[in-house]
Amino acid sequence: MIAKQIVIKGDERSEEYAEISRNSFQPLVDEGIIEIETFDAITPESPEYEEHHAKYTWAKSLMFGDTKQGKGLPMHSPSEMAGMCSHWELMRQQSLQDERFLVLEHDTWFHGDVRYFKECLEMDVLYLNIGLFMGCYAFERETAQYQYELLSERDFPINCGPYC
Repeated sequence: MIAKQIVIKGDERSEEYAEISRNSFQPLVDEGIIEIETFDAITPESPEYEEHHAKYTWAKSLMFGDTKQGKGLPMHSPSEMAGMCSHWELMRQQSLQDERFLVLEHDTWFHGDVRYFKECLEMDVLYLNIGLFMGCYAFERETAQYQYELLSERDFPINCGPYC
């Protein structure tokens, strides 16, 4: 299975984390279970940022960290929104192809059982989340199509992080 790892191209920290992450996944690569490809993250500086940002209905953040800890932030930061756009672009890509792929964040670490991970990948589920939050997951095509349509065509309000 292909794993598309979101990495901020040219960002020293992101690229360093991605290398550490890839090294941790090496047992899965060695067993032929996954192959890791880099997906260039969408950032506020990306030429396509505004095009991606405009596809969604952004609303005031309801995340606890934004509202309850004295921050009172009305919206996510441009970097947070760009990160969500990266995930949703991969969701869009998954909606266009039958072959399921994993999405990995640059700082996702594999520390587990190769056999168990392989069994998880073989599960017939609409959405597969292996690990914490959005670190390592996959969609079936139909799930990605439905969710991407909600986000990009039905004015679904984005008022929390991508995991919500």
